[in-house]
Amino acid sequence: LGARLADVLRGLGLPVEARRYRPHLTLARGAAGAVPPAEPLDIAWPVRGYALVHSEQGYRTLRGYP
Repeated sequence: LGARLADVLRGLGLPVEARRYRPHLTLARGAAGAVPPAEPLDIAWPVRGYALVHSEQGYRTLRGYP
């Protein structure tokens, strides 16, 4: 997906970052001073889909995938 996006961007004459694309999941934002639990939490988190989100001065969902 990352390579395909980069190809499309280049085809449009837009810049592509040189660093490797690293998809990620943001679990906490603005959590200065937060302390993680001593032991991992036992969490069941069923995933029903995912999305490609543009984050710049807010969030905009570009595409959702069920």
